[in-house]
Amino acid sequence: ISRDKNNRWRELVDKLNEAKGYIFLKSIGYQKISFIPRAKNNGIETPDLKGIRNGSTALCEVKTKNISDAFIDATSNSSVIRTNERLAEKLKPILEKVFRKAESQLNSIEPLSQCEKYIYLVITHDNEEVDPVFLKKLNVKIQQLFKSMNTNNLKLVIHGECY
Repeated sequence: ISRDKNNRWRELVDKLNEAKGYIFLKSIGYQKISFIPRAKNNGIETPDLKGIRNGSTALCEVKTKNISDAFIDATSNSSVIRTNERLAEKLKPILEKVFRKAESQLNSIEPLSQCEKYIYLVITHDNEEVDPVFLKKLNVKIQQLFKSMNTNNLKLVIHGECY
């Protein structure tokens, strides 16, 4: 694991966030949880995790999204965003791309009967003191965006939400 060009440990952070996905599956009752070895299935990467619960299978793809300070400042400034808080226009296509990639990864493995498919999204805020009310509103908007994408039986879990 090495630093990226911006002197960050992105690869390490991604691996640590995969552990959060593991903990999520465990918390909802899955056992025999394993990391799926990195591979490509017809040119598409496989998902990160697989778990088994009462004979049913779950697949989980963990995605990490960093949000810039500028976005947080703009969206949490009540004089800029009043009653109509929304995802920044620049963030929507980024999240859509993240969700579509995760969708293809989750669907790269043969369809399994009774298979639950989760996208586990970890949002890393540059500003550590983000207002909890803002986070809740942001999570609602992200869930709305996800639902509007018609992602066929996929479930989005945002790290830190109650599940």
